[in-house]
Amino acid sequence: MARNPLKDTLAVVGVGSTAYGRDLKRSRLSLGLEAATKAITDAGLDRNDIDGLCGSGMDPLAVGGAGFLSLQGALGIDRMTWVKNGWLGSCFVYAAEAVFAGLCDCALVVQVSVRGVDMSRGAARDPIRRRAGELGSGFGGVGPGDDFARRWVHSGEPYAAWMRRYMHDFGATKDVFGRIAVNNR
Repeated sequence: MARNPLKDTLAVVGVGSTAYGRDLKRSRLSLGLEAATKAITDAGLDRNDIDGLCGSGMDPLAVGGAGFLSLQGALGIDRMTWVKNGWLGSCFVYAAEAVFAGLCDCALVVQVSVRGVDMSRGAARDPIRRRAGELGSGFGGVGPGDDFARRWVHSGEPYAAWMRRYMHDFGATKDVFGRIAVNNR
């Protein structure tokens, strides 16, 4: 087996984005649909070329949200062979692996998360918004002592693999990454 079996075999071929703002008065599904449609058009693909979907904030069972079935239906995609929900940075790796493994021919990566009412410094000072955040999430609101990583519910395992690969390819040591962690505190 080749050392880098994915190298030069896969490509990101389209990108789409939406407006960014404090309160766009739009649903996550609407924003995800707009970005996905733009990415498909930018890639020069047809919606039925897509048979894999990976995204962040895409609870498959979300009622009225931007779940996989909602996005698939809104895009008019008839057949889907692979779906995965993950942290956005990892989704590109998961999608590449799925295409390479033959689980799908063309994967669409979509980020549909929006910042909740409890995810700002202003919310930490506003008891109404802080309470709304506490009621809306199982992790509590924003406030002193809250762990940012815990609220976003993602872990570092993808980084560990990438770090190990970097160490292998470039001869870096664990101390290099330790210094980065200390300097970024």
